[in-house]
Amino acid sequence: MPCPDLKLIHYKMKRLCRKFIDTKRSSEIRFSFSDDLLSK
Repeated sequence: MPCPDLKLIHYKMKRLCRKFIDTKRSSEIRFSFSDDLLSK
């Protein structure tokens, strides 16, 4: 059985993490933006 390509797995994991962090950050920005609108 061939050994799995660890670099490829690592790359996919990194992309997944980045995607997750990006969505989290964008949602935080959205929340802060709506808070700003509410406070005015």
